Amino acid sequence: MDNYGGGRGALNFFITPIRIVIASEMYGGRALIYNPLTYAGLAGLGFASARRRSGPLFFTAAVLYSGWYLTVQNARLLLPAAMLLAPAAADRLVPMMRRSHLVGVAATLALAVPMLLAPVVGLVRAGRYVSNPSTYLDRETEHHADIRWANTHLDPARARLASVFGDVAYFTIPAIGVEPLHQFELAAADLTPHDRFLAACRRQRITHLFAAQGEFDDVGSQLRVVYENPASRLGDVHFFRPAPSEATVIFEIH
Repeated sequence: MDNYGGGRGALNFFITPIRIVIASEMYGGRALIYNPLTYAGLAGLGFASARRRSGPLFFTAAVLYSGWYLTVQNARLLLPAAMLLAPAAADRLVPMMRRSHLVGVAATLALAVPMLLAPVVGLVRAGRYVSNPSTYLDRETEHHADIRWANTHLDPARARLASVFGDVAYFTIPAIGVEPLHQFELAAADLTPHDRFLAACRRQRITHLFAAQGEFDDVGSQLRVVYENPASRLGDVHFFRPAPSEATVIFEIH
């Protein structure tokens, strides 16, 4: 449950709704999964008429938010609570838009721009694919060159790979991400120290390990390097700049 979010302190409880918008990567999401104007509904808490009109919605949203905050802080799981604020937000914004043409234009743009971002991003990515289809996944998908090597060189009938990077969707050989949130074979207690982790891998018939360079140096005698990449691309990190890279390695577990 601690894989997402910024902690569970008292202060963080109140600032998390803002952090979801400005630091969405911490919550397993992308920017603008919420329209910030949704939170205008919170302004209704300062008006007695709004509290009477939207009180049940505020209460339900608060209960949902509290449960979300104490469990898995994944942004998508908070969408039902955020949507409950929309009627109260409309109650605050619509009268202002009717009184001022400028406010109306600004609010309309604020609502429209996030809705248009998804198709615009889709068109940009489609253009990048058409420009060079053969290298698209290597450029846009995290560690795809390493995944492609494993799919090509490891025998799916004999090999089973554990990845510390989590996402294993592009592997065609048997593979699992080691985070307990994504699988049931390795418990959180099995991940450290590394001797215990490798023993757990052997029990689960895991033959290979995909990790960052240097991460398992303390148990190097139990591992054999079968592949190294000094510049593995971290695709989908920056939209307008080239993706950064990191050194990665695939081990065979003795």
